[in-house]
Amino acid sequence: VLGRKPQQAWRSVIVAAAAGVSVAVVATLLTVGYFRQRELEQTVEVLEERLGLAEVEARDAANRTTRAREQATELIDFFVENLREELEPIGRTDIIESAASQAEAYFESLPPDAIGAGSNFHHVKMLLARGQAHYDQGALAESVSAFEKALGLLDGIPAGDEDRGLVLNFEAIVHNELALTNSQAGRFDEARLQNEAALATFQKLHAGEPENPDWLHGIAASKLGIAETLRRSDRRDESLVFYDDAIDFAERSLAGGEDDVHHLATLMFAHTNKGYCLSLDERYAETEEHREEASRIAEQLIGLEPNRKKWKKEYATLVNNFGSILDDQGESDRARPLIEKARALRKELISFDPANGNWRADLANSEYNLAMNFLERSEVAEAWAAAQQCLSHISTMLRSEPDNDGWHQDLATYTDRLTGRFGELGADTEAAKVYEAIERLFRDLSEAKPGSDRLRKLRASALYSAGNSRKRSGDLESSLA
Repeated sequence: VLGRKPQQAWRSVIVAAAAGVSVAVVATLLTVGYFRQRELEQTVEVLEERLGLAEVEARDAANRTTRAREQATELIDFFVENLREELEPIGRTDIIESAASQAEAYFESLPPDAIGAGSNFHHVKMLLARGQAHYDQGALAESVSAFEKALGLLDGIPAGDEDRGLVLNFEAIVHNELALTNSQAGRFDEARLQNEAALATFQKLHAGEPENPDWLHGIAASKLGIAETLRRSDRRDESLVFYDDAIDFAERSLAGGEDDVHHLATLMFAHTNKGYCLSLDERYAETEEHREEASRIAEQLIGLEPNRKKWKKEYATLVNNFGSILDDQGESDRARPLIEKARALRKELISFDPANGNWRADLANSEYNLAMNFLERSEVAEAWAAAQQCLSHISTMLRSEPDNDGWHQDLATYTDRLTGRFGELGADTEAAKVYEAIERLFRDLSEAKPGSDRLRKLRASALYSAGNSRKRSGDLESSLA
C-alpha cells in the first residue's frame, strides 16, 4: 500500500502546474507511462486536458516560487500514484519503476531551501514505489537500496510534525517491505529485525487507536513476516504461533469492512504460508484446510477486482504450490487438477500481456510441474508435450533477456530434472530432445553474441548430453553427429 492520496482539493492539484519543472516532469511521466500501454490512451487524453486547464489557471501563481514547488511535488505525486493505480493491476511494474525513478530525480534536484518534511514525504513515496517495483522484477539489491534510502528520509522528518501518524505508518510499511526483500535474498536475521521494527510501530499506533483497522492489519502483516523468517530458518513450531496471530489480526482488521482487498490479501497469504509450513511436518489434513480457505479468499479478491491481474497471479501460485505438495506425497491424481488450474490462470495472464517475462516464467514453471506429474504416472508422450511448452517459454524469455541469470538457473534446473526422470523411465529419446532444444537455443543466442565463451560452453555441454542420450537410445548415428 503506497498510502493515502494527497488530501488537497482538485483545485490545489490543478494550480500545481505553476512550476515549469513540474510540467516537464509530468510530460516525461506521461510519455514513458501511458503511451506504452494502449489501454490507457483514453486516460492520457483526459489528463492532458486537465493539464491544459492547469496551465491556464496557474498563471497568477507562477511567480510564487515556494508554493509552486510545493504544488509541483503534489502534482508529481498525483501522477505517479495515478500511473501506479492504472499499471499495477496489469503487471507493468517496469513502467512504474521508470516513472518513480524520474520523479525521484526531481526531488533530489531540489535546492536545500526547498527540502522539508513535505517534499521528503513525497520523495519517500517515490522510493517506496520504486522499491516495490524492483522487488516484483527480482532486482533485490536495487529494492533494498530504495527502501533503506526511504527509511533515512523518514528518520529526518521531525517527531512533532502534524502528519507524524502518517509518517510512522509509512515507516512501518517500508520496514515490512525491506524485510520481505531481505527474506527473499536469504538474509533472515536482517528480515526479522525489520519486521520487529514494523511490529513495534504498529503496536504503538494500535495502543492509541485499538479499533483502527489499518493498525490491526499492520500488526498482521508484521507477524506474518516474522512467521516467514522463522519458517525459513527451520523454526517451524515458533513460526506457527506467529501465523496464527497474523490470521487473527487480519480477520479483526476486516471486522468493519470485509471487502478491503489489502487486508484480505494478507489473510490469504497467512493461510497459504501456514498451510505450506504444516505440509513440511506432513500435517496434510490441516494443510488442505488452509489451502481451501486461501483459495476462497483468492476467488473473492478476483471477484472484487477482476481487472487486477495480481490476484490471478497469486491464485495461480497458490494452487500451483499446493499441487506440488500433493505430487511430493505421491498424490499425482489429486495434484493434477491444481497444476492445470494454475496453468490455465497463467495462460490467461500471458494472453493479456505476452511480453511480461515474469508471467511467462510462471507459466513455464506450471508446464514443468505438469510434465513431472505425467512422468510420475509414466505417461511419457504427455510429459514430452508439456516439457516442450516449458522449454518454449523459457527460450522466449531468454531470447528477450539473454543475460537473465535467474532464467538460466531455471532452465538448468528444469533440464536436469526432466532429463533425469525421462532417463529413469527409459525414455532416452525424449531426454535427447530436451538437450537438443536447449542446444538450439544456445546456438541462436551465440549468433547474437558470437564472442560469448559462456554460451559456447553451454552449447557444447548440451550437445554432449544429447549425444549420450541418443547413444543410450541405440541411435548411434545421431550420437556420433
